[in-house]
Amino acid sequence: MVLALSVYPVRYNSQAKEIRFHQRLSFTVEAMASDVQITDMAAEDIVAQSGESVHLEFSLAGAGPAADTVVQTIVLDGMTDEVRGGLPLRCLHALQGRASYASSWDTTGVPAGSYAIRAELRSLEGVLLDCRVRTVELGLYDCQVSDLTATPQSVRPGQTVTIDAIIRSSGTLPISGTSFLCIDDATGTRLASLAGEIVSLMPGEVTQMRRVWTAPAVGSYTVMCYVLYEGKATEPVSLAMEIAG
Repeated sequence: MVLALSVYPVRYNSQAKEIRFHQRLSFTVEAMASDVQITDMAAEDIVAQSGESVHLEFSLAGAGPAADTVVQTIVLDGMTDEVRGGLPLRCLHALQGRASYASSWDTTGVPAGSYAIRAELRSLEGVLLDCRVRTVELGLYDCQVSDLTATPQSVRPGQTVTIDAIIRSSGTLPISGTSFLCIDDATGTRLASLAGEIVSLMPGEVTQMRRVWTAPAVGSYTVMCYVLYEGKATEPVSLAMEIAG
């Protein structure tokens, strides 16, 4: 365990308006070995929508004599460390060997953002024995594809076609992923699969995917665009294209 101290070696006397700086400071730290620990704190959903419950599974182990302990879990704002909530206090009587329990964080009314769930295992006297931290993203990953176009509309074999699509981040969290423009012939055979990278597209922002393709033989073709992002996929958007002789 790492102990971090923030020290301000200044003393200010407001009445005398004097400032005294201390060049040397000494501290006394008492440490103790713990026979009990939180071995895991697993979140069922590390990304959840606001208003849902985030389910957590706690795993603990006691290597020494049976001990009465308490698990206190608080939720901190990932940016400011401000306390934004907590889970019910859990008392574990005569903890020895392995144990586990489940709990939930109700996110009703909590704004979207990144949160740290901090679980502290303490003795009944309040001594910190162990702690675990789990980060949870609260919000919604969402993406939409629109305005799929091919220019020019009248194409002959050997001519180039410019294909455009608009991709919008329509959720509350930034998204990253890969966009695809696929071109199939009338038999369903895939002739081209053109990819593009999306990196941290912020909510409400749009990006354009543009690719150039050379028209092959006369026939009917289908252009399709979709995005794979954050373990999800958009609904594909398609466009029919005719190449005349």
